[in-house]
Amino acid sequence: MTGVGNLEMMQGEPTSQTLLMLVKEQGDAKAWQQFELVYRRYVCAVLLKSGAAHADVEDLAQEVMVRVWKGLETFLYQPERCRFRTWLARVAKNTLINFSQLKKNKVVRAQLDDSKLYLESISQESETDVLAEIEWKIFVAKSAWEHVQSQFKEAQLQAYAGMAEGESAGTVASRLGIKENTAYVYRKAVQEAMDLHIKRLNSELDA
Repeated sequence: MTGVGNLEMMQGEPTSQTLLMLVKEQGDAKAWQQFELVYRRYVCAVLLKSGAAHADVEDLAQEVMVRVWKGLETFLYQPERCRFRTWLARVAKNTLINFSQLKKNKVVRAQLDDSKLYLESISQESETDVLAEIEWKIFVAKSAWEHVQSQFKEAQLQAYAGMAEGESAGTVASRLGIKENTAYVYRKAVQEAMDLHIKRLNSELDA
């Protein structure tokens, strides 16, 4: 099942309840399964950008999800001060650091309590926080792109993708056999759908 399919499962939930809150407050297996499917791709991206080897990413991601599950029991979310994605990225980075220390047969420092790690994230900004923001934007953009592909015709998608990559409207129009003005219309329609879905994802997954 793809990330988009998993995200679409959320549409029946009240918009005021994020997936994070459903897991934290209800603690049911179905909500957790959905949570893991949605966020795992983001966690893997953060791990890879933080230096994890491709061969280790899946095992590391699984460990991160286990730590998140345990951490949610005492997790006090303060979105106005620190986003959930920042905490999630810090848990991933902390997991990778401990894994690397073990792999190098070094003495491992006591693992940071992940709920405390969130509180530390409130008062400081690190490279991990910057990485979290970058990877989150990529994550939601890719998810939105996968989502809108089912809503538009191929020519509309190609017009948007071509112009997003720097092609001129005239070049895109010539390649697709459409009028230049139509190329602009196609791009605008897809962009508006993308923006709407990105907004929804940010609201539901990191509100």
